[in-house]
Amino acid sequence: MAGDLPRAAAEAFAGTARFERDRSSPGYWNLRFLQAEILDAQANRKAAEALLRDPVPVLRGLDQVEVRRLIDLALIGYQPADQTAALLARARLSAKDPELVVRLKRAQGVIASRQGKIGDAQTAYREAEALAARNGVPYQEAYALNDLCFSARALHRYEDSIAFGLRALSVAGPLGAHRIAAFAHGNLGSTYAWLGDFDAALDHQQQATRIFEQIGARSNLMIALGELGVLYDREEDLPKALANYQHAFNLARELGNDRDAARFAWNISLTSIKASQWDAAEEWNRRAGDILHHSGNNNPVPAIE
Repeated sequence: MAGDLPRAAAEAFAGTARFERDRSSPGYWNLRFLQAEILDAQANRKAAEALLRDPVPVLRGLDQVEVRRLIDLALIGYQPADQTAALLARARLSAKDPELVVRLKRAQGVIASRQGKIGDAQTAYREAEALAARNGVPYQEAYALNDLCFSARALHRYEDSIAFGLRALSVAGPLGAHRIAAFAHGNLGSTYAWLGDFDAALDHQQQATRIFEQIGARSNLMIALGELGVLYDREEDLPKALANYQHAFNLARELGNDRDAARFAWNISLTSIKASQWDAAEEWNRRAGDILHHSGNNNPVPAIE
């Protein structure tokens, strides 16, 4: 899934339709999983999960296909934590394909990261990167390096974060893995921002935004725009900060993401205060509260910092 997500989605759906009567074919299931991956990238997680709920038939030649389904469901599904752990445990028992072994290790890292166990996550990502490099799985190697960039930053190891991010770009570039490259640019942008290097941070974050927009990864684009807003806000370029927050807010509303919409609305309110736009600040503060109230979530959402 290197580039144009809408086009990839159309081709995957068409391919699945051609295989519909032959669910014993690995091709059918691989295209189905690709659909799920694309839907998840387009912020349609429920539809992605629905595609992963059907188990693969217990037939010769499909055991590794079922492993892929278990891994993807663990990452995309809404199941409780104990069920997620059970899915990965089942996958671990049967995983033999080198690419799937790396995917499994990365999945363990992602789950650990979601649980706030960043050290455990980084250990898993390091093992995934080493496995990918040793077994010649460059796409997963690029992903693992990007994961390491993110986790190193979370552990305040900024030099390591930059080194991993640049390596991720060097691996992703020749593969044409545009989405991975965009993730790496976004992570590098955040790391450089923490180090106070505004020019480098802005360059990487703009590249991330441009790529996500080109490939149609709207959920990722929303986050990247919010990060751009933060950068401009810190540099007191308030008009550009407000413009990026507004774009991110609009995308969040289109995607039905109330929590992020409220977050961006509060950012707009706070930046409007800095710009002495008092009426706008009051309106956006009210809008943020209304969004959470109507969504049934009255817990305060911190603004992006």
